[in-house]
Amino acid sequence: MQGLRVLLLGQGRLELDGQALTRLLAPKQQALLFYLAAVGGSVARTKLASMLWSELDEASARSNLRGALSRLRRWLPELLLVDAQQIGLAPGAALEVDLHALTRAMSSPEMAPAGRCAAADAWRGPLLDGFEVASAEGFEEWLAQARPRAQRELQLLRHDLLRRSEAAGALDDAASQARSLLDVDDADEAAHMALMRLLATTGRRTAAIAQYEACRAALLQRLGARPSAECYALYARIHSDAGAPKAARVSPEALVAPLHDPPAEYLANTPPSIAPATPDLIGREAEFDLACERLGDPACRWLTITGPGGVGKTRLAQSAAEAWGPHCRHGVLWLSGRGDGGGALQDAESLIQQIVARTGADRHAAGALLLVLDNLEKVPAARAFEPMLRERAPGVKVLATSRVRVGGGQEWLLELGGLGMAPAVRLFSAAARRLVPGFDADAQAESVQRICRLVGGLPLALQMAARSVHTAGVAPVLEHLDKGDPLVDDDRDETDQHRSLDTVLDDSWALLDADASDTALRLSQLPGDFDAELARVIGASDTALATLRAHSWLMRSGDAKGDGRLGFHPLLLAWLRRQAGASTAQPMVMEQVVQWLDERMPSVSPFSDLPADDEGAAARAMTLADSACGSAPTLMAAARLVAGRMQPSRAADWTDRAVAMLLHADRQAEAATLLAQALAYDELPRWQRVGWGLRRAELLNGCGASRAALRSYIHALAELGLCNADLEQTPWAELMPATRRLLALEEWPTHDPCRSAFSALVLRSLYCTMGLLVFSPDQRPLMRISLEADMLFRRLRLHGGLRVGSSALAFSTAGHPAIARRLVARAQKLQASLPASDPRVSALFSESRCVVLAGLGDWDSLAQELEASAQQFARLRCGRQEMNMRALSAKLAFFQGRLDESLRRFHELDELALRRPGESWRAWGPIGLVEVGLCLEPIDDDMLRSHYERAVLAMTEMENIDAAYTLRRLGLAARLAWRSGDVPAARAAVYAGVAAARRMQSAWWAHEGYAGLGDTLLALCAHEPSSSAVQGPLEEAWQAFEPALAMHVRRFPPAAILQWRLQGARAQAQGRIDEGQALLKRAMAYAERQRMHVELTRACQALGAQGLQCTVSEAKPNSSHR
Repeated sequence: MQGLRVLLLGQGRLELDGQALTRLLAPKQQALLFYLAAVGGSVARTKLASMLWSELDEASARSNLRGALSRLRRWLPELLLVDAQQIGLAPGAALEVDLHALTRAMSSPEMAPAGRCAAADAWRGPLLDGFEVASAEGFEEWLAQARPRAQRELQLLRHDLLRRSEAAGALDDAASQARSLLDVDDADEAAHMALMRLLATTGRRTAAIAQYEACRAALLQRLGARPSAECYALYARIHSDAGAPKAARVSPEALVAPLHDPPAEYLANTPPSIAPATPDLIGREAEFDLACERLGDPACRWLTITGPGGVGKTRLAQSAAEAWGPHCRHGVLWLSGRGDGGGALQDAESLIQQIVARTGADRHAAGALLLVLDNLEKVPAARAFEPMLRERAPGVKVLATSRVRVGGGQEWLLELGGLGMAPAVRLFSAAARRLVPGFDADAQAESVQRICRLVGGLPLALQMAARSVHTAGVAPVLEHLDKGDPLVDDDRDETDQHRSLDTVLDDSWALLDADASDTALRLSQLPGDFDAELARVIGASDTALATLRAHSWLMRSGDAKGDGRLGFHPLLLAWLRRQAGASTAQPMVMEQVVQWLDERMPSVSPFSDLPADDEGAAARAMTLADSACGSAPTLMAAARLVAGRMQPSRAADWTDRAVAMLLHADRQAEAATLLAQALAYDELPRWQRVGWGLRRAELLNGCGASRAALRSYIHALAELGLCNADLEQTPWAELMPATRRLLALEEWPTHDPCRSAFSALVLRSLYCTMGLLVFSPDQRPLMRISLEADMLFRRLRLHGGLRVGSSALAFSTAGHPAIARRLVARAQKLQASLPASDPRVSALFSESRCVVLAGLGDWDSLAQELEASAQQFARLRCGRQEMNMRALSAKLAFFQGRLDESLRRFHELDELALRRPGESWRAWGPIGLVEVGLCLEPIDDDMLRSHYERAVLAMTEMENIDAAYTLRRLGLAARLAWRSGDVPAARAAVYAGVAAARRMQSAWWAHEGYAGLGDTLLALCAHEPSSSAVQGPLEEAWQAFEPALAMHVRRFPPAAILQWRLQGARAQAQGRIDEGQALLKRAMAYAERQRMHVELTRACQALGAQGLQCTVSEAKPNSSHR
């Protein structure tokens, strides 16, 4: 087009008269145009300058804006409208913005459908996806708000198009809209439900059921939620209709009630449907649908069902042939390679004769015959069949079963593996009930599931095991499988190949050459799945791998995501490990793996991470960790061999390197498991055992397992002699003896680098233990650890800045802000003493400073320090500390009245927590969203209640070590109950919260908990008549709450604003107007100085409640604040 075209949906792009302009402009010049195009009007110069150059003063920012405009005017002389005050795009200019087209289409249902669809199809991804501008905080904040808004507009538009298409009977178009919605948000339950309904309506029941499973998985992974009752009810209706025809279409309204077959007169006008899978084809519904789909594809002339023996290839072929035989003019011709001798399959010519006998001359046109060739691995001449049939019987479609690929270049494959857990249990139960009618799988669910897991879902093995239940019961069958003994079906004839799985596998084994057999035995000694590289490490050739793959001994790993990993079926693996020579191969195989890893894992210092400045080592570690050689099972097995074969010093070095590699790949839980295994080794030096225990705790803390981390820290410190295993029960009388042992450095490593690395680890661990104890209901363990840490820091003369910073944290938490303020200032002067070689120490120092400053109310420039600290911890893979810094940033924005920013940060924190498994931080986002949401208009009570319930579920375990969240939860419970009019529940929450506040000691994190309890308590006192029986308990609650609130003020000085506000509101309610006004004005003045705008607004509201006018300009932090 002529003029300017601005593409905002997806990666940003600017086009002038059809030519790309984006790369010719600097990022901030692009950002300026993107913003002006998006808002669609003129914008003040001062706003644009501060938005794009937030790090500069106003004069410098405006100067940079003038320079950017000068550059843009050279390219867009007629499109920019610029005056002394405002900047915009000229009205009437030739301009096209895809975001505006989307907005118009969403808000204009009367628009032509084609135009609305085109607007939706213009979506290429999130708004300005991947576009970043340095030092433009205002622009980033706008973008963070605009992105979800644009996505929401797209979703609303597509949902409307979906409804209209479905109502008009355009079901394919409706399904396309549903899939497009899921491309944008795979946790969109409404889109999943629509697609389920459409698939079932068009006869694709199995696909509809699979769509429900995809919905369930997406909701769990993305939101930590389950499908709604409506979604499950739809799934249940679809699932119960086993007899619905595949190709028949019914109206969408039919899904309101259980599905039924459509009227006969309707079916008469539709193509013949594919017969459904027979009832005993359990667990293969998806494979059956795929087989039928491929047989119906004109391009597929030869389809081979492959898989190991006993996987159900023949049974699936029977069902598919029953379904598709009627579609062929001459039906089905079934020939089997088992026992054929010199018959129909001895060569290609004999096969052609069989076909001619059935079809005569009618074998050239499509649809003549479905030829089923079963057990083709038994037929030597099988590879000659496909070219002969293509030439002499092109109208014949072949469905083959084989353990080996046989169809040549024109072959289509359908590979079968074991059944999943649910269908495996169904098949086992059905087989057991044939002999034991009353068999109840639910009563023995755990044992039945273990049987299904041990046999890898192999249908033949499941049926053998189920038949054994008739004579032995479930427990003996499970014991038999646990021992690795082979399954035998005694009811089958001795000559039946399927009487024993060993017979089936012996038969497959005989088809392999010597190289493939030897390779299979060696691969079977690996502890898990493998890729081609790991196979080559132990001497496997590519030819042998290809042979094993072609003969169905190797299958794609069920856990692999397109990374080329292979594995054996569990029963094949067990069979291989029973073969002669397999056990002797195991040490040799793992020695090769250990040596290969030893040569490639980057070097590290003891108990340390990879060097921060060695990019090459980091790249090698990531490549290695992503390979099968770096998988958890391989590393665990290798580590066991290392412990038994290497010298202790080499084994320790090997373990430290493996742990550092896993940590760099953000696999901290696996690294912690590796260290737990290492701690079980015999004859470890005490310092090594303590060091690995502390390192394990550090890893657990990093991945969010706070309770396990605290236990590991305490266990290792107890072994060092600093405390008892039960820290809270450690007598204070033992402090001095423990300190003397500590200062003597008994049983510490004697030489560097182990000595210095161990010392640094102990110091870091003492600090991190303090961090986990900060919000503990009992502060005595924190003070004990703090004293020991201080003395050890002094003894070692290391990390003076971190020593003083940790002391500041302890004094701040204990309610001594003046001392904490002096210490944090002193710590800042000692920052230069921190070692550059240990970035964790520097990061922990930064964390201690941020936490103390937040608690003291010293918030100038704190937001920038918090962001820098979060990024530093992210680079170190310290997940808990990173999330803590991000939560602090969100909370700080809340206190300062930047509610939109706070809401955005808590949303980001919530989404990040859903992607990172960890008990520590799952509640941080939801509880913050509720606290912010209560301050915004309009209040969405249902949404807040949903967030609150998620937070409560996540906090169940976390509250054991974090008193702050107990008070925040109870404060929110009181507020929400009062808002909903549930006075008894509000009263109960207040009583519980006041009792908790009396015995728990928390700093600034608990502030909103105190505020919620205090506000609700005052509201309850005003609500109840003076003669009410509950006034006495409410008054007692207030008397108990006041000293707890005073203690909170000691730990968080800005909480005096809340204290004076509540006291002032109470005085006014009791008629002491002058006293109340004085207290409220005092609270307002402090809130202004502190820039604590949330409390400032609340104080103004309290004054306004008495008819007074609040004239403080800052009382309304932003336009959406109440």
